[in-house]
Amino acid sequence: MRRDGAKHAAMKILLLHPEDRFPKPVRAGDWDLVIDFGRAPISTYERWSREAACRVISLYDFAQETDDSHRVRELLQFGMGQIVDSSGIDWWDVMSLMIVPELQQLMLLSRLGNKLLPGCELHTSRPGPLATALRVLSGGRLINRENGLSSIFRRAQRYPEVVSRLDTAQLFQIVQDKFDPEHRIRRRLVRHGSGSRKPVVLLPSAYVNVSRMAVSYARLLPDHDFLLVCARNSGRLKSLPPNVSMASLDPYFTSTNHRVINSVMEGWDNLKKRLINSADEFKIADATGMLRRIPALLRGGRMSQRR
Repeated sequence: MRRDGAKHAAMKILLLHPEDRFPKPVRAGDWDLVIDFGRAPISTYERWSREAACRVISLYDFAQETDDSHRVRELLQFGMGQIVDSSGIDWWDVMSLMIVPELQQLMLLSRLGNKLLPGCELHTSRPGPLATALRVLSGGRLINRENGLSSIFRRAQRYPEVVSRLDTAQLFQIVQDKFDPEHRIRRRLVRHGSGSRKPVVLLPSAYVNVSRMAVSYARLLPDHDFLLVCARNSGRLKSLPPNVSMASLDPYFTSTNHRVINSVMEGWDNLKKRLINSADEFKIADATGMLRRIPALLRGGRMSQRR
């Protein structure tokens, strides 16, 4: 992947963040290679290649769909049965699915890193774990092209854009999740249902799209009764078919058992060491900080236990 006539010059590679635009103007010779961490049509990469006078490719060009799926399954198996709480919940089984996209990207980066010559210059449009991982894999030098003012402006601009897409109910839900994560307030504002001895099929949901899909399934079985249990208000529906009733999960939340949480967190510390020693993908994930969000996911999971 080295350009002609540059046998002794470091290969200059631009790493384009998925949310960043292709930089313009681009002069011929500015880059030896541009790697998009996102996806775009082939025609887009052909146009960018003409503008930059170099190859422009996507990270996902290195995907091997079937092999990648098998490898991810193997990686997840390393942690199964290692963090099981007193209720029999395997928290690695629950939370590991959250990092599957990152593991898949690490496999692609590993293949890409093997194609790059040592000592290359990696110029990233903004800092991130993928750019850091490629630096570790390739042994190259990482240069952040985003200045401090641009970073501040981007972050300040992002929040109004996100908020503008939310309606009042969604904003209220975010406030509830932020300031009442253990449902201490919400569980006191909702009464327990009257209960029934009539057998029902449970439909758990936290999001409206999941609720709609579950209710559409219930409509196919009019001779059976269903109970839609919503963990969040965002999962509630305004209308239901006759064979579906709805209840809130709020009154069933209990105080967090910190002893259980501490036990699970200790289990994660031990599992993390096991994972890092088991596979190169986890070594890179740890080196680039991708595993740091697992503790937050564990604490934010359904860790509430009855005392």
